[in-house]
Amino acid sequence: MRARLSRLPRLQIPDPQPADEPRLWGEIRRYIPELAEPVPALPAERRALTPSASREDPRDSAADATAQSSFFQKLPFEIRRRILVEAFGGHTIHMDLSFDHPERPLDKAYFDGSMKHLSNHGNHNRETNECRQETTRYKVDTSLPKRWIWRSSDCHRNPPWDIKSDEHNKYKDRAVNASEDRCRLGGVEGHFCHLWPGERPQKCFVGAMGWLLSCRQAYCEGVDVLYGTNTIHTASRQMLLHLDKLLLPQRLSKIRSVELVWYFRPYAPNTVVVGPLDDLGTFYTFLEALPTTFPNLTSFYMALWGDLTPMKEYIGVPVYMEEAESIKITDRDIMSPIDRYVSKFSPKLRQCTIALGSLEYERRRRQAVKAGDVEVEQIHLQHLQERHWRPLNNSPGGLEGYWIQLGHRELGRVGRCGGFGEPSPPDPPEYEVLFQPWYLVGNERHYRF
Repeated sequence: MRARLSRLPRLQIPDPQPADEPRLWGEIRRYIPELAEPVPALPAERRALTPSASREDPRDSAADATAQSSFFQKLPFEIRRRILVEAFGGHTIHMDLSFDHPERPLDKAYFDGSMKHLSNHGNHNRETNECRQETTRYKVDTSLPKRWIWRSSDCHRNPPWDIKSDEHNKYKDRAVNASEDRCRLGGVEGHFCHLWPGERPQKCFVGAMGWLLSCRQAYCEGVDVLYGTNTIHTASRQMLLHLDKLLLPQRLSKIRSVELVWYFRPYAPNTVVVGPLDDLGTFYTFLEALPTTFPNLTSFYMALWGDLTPMKEYIGVPVYMEEAESIKITDRDIMSPIDRYVSKFSPKLRQCTIALGSLEYERRRRQAVKAGDVEVEQIHLQHLQERHWRPLNNSPGGLEGYWIQLGHRELGRVGRCGGFGEPSPPDPPEYEVLFQPWYLVGNERHYRF
């Protein structure tokens, strides 16, 4: 994978003008992770803790350490595993790598225990306001140098209620899908965290480290539960491109379910400067590695963010292409490559979903309805999600197709880009779309399906 990355052409960010501003450009480069210091990697030599091809099985060497343990000696393995799953398995957990200054400590005087001053998810020190709007900015200490930072947490983007409960029915129309998950950014002032059992902020974290460090036997059984029963959610492109350097192959082979968010800008206007990982070439490298990186997946979810709808010039103004022409291009550049690589996944894969932004999704959903030969689910017809089926022909892995789902909402993009001689429609009121995942962009025809 690293060899493929080294051969991959990159879009080069042009030097700023005028040329006598190298200091400014140096500061800008510090804020672009793709141009920062190399991604950290596992050490070349590691102690053997889990079963491997080595002569000594760590389970054998752990026998003495657990000889006096009632947990290991009296409880059968199946019961021990169920306990560990209850403790830190069976959830969605976040695993991200970012390049930033360290966060500033929380101001404890700010929190008075009221709902108004609920701390952010995971106790992240994040900028928020009274309207609970999302932001990607942490409060960081700029006096300290930037560095690669691991961030992980349990996912609290939705309440913990069972899908059949009355509470779930009250909130099902507000469900946050994985493409709009903000836990890694501190969430929305702990909007749902207080509904989850446990004490803050500990309940926001996975809580497995103490057990994993207790002894080898605990590590062997616990790490299997950690990777094998949880859904791994990540939106870090550098992490996704370097997983072979960050996680051991036996860990990746244990993962059964993932939620991946990939941001890129293949159709950004020429006037917009794009990053070195925003191109289609890097996206193809990422896709190509997926089947071998995750060889035993049973559930795969990938959300695509960015400029996914092609544009063209009209009277000197960038506007979106007509629907048929646009879909033809994105089928060629994006969806067909996804079809090809999804087909290469293990036959164990049973669930596959690709989430698209509201503008691109709406166009494809409309085409699916017109075709009439594929399954289309819509919330206003009492379905739980907005999605439609994309069949795969002659998939060697046996997967018959996958769902294309409504992902993040792109508010106002149509209005900003205008139309063919038409006045720009007003953006929809924020309160009408914030919690409604089936609302779309631009004007009234985009609001509901």
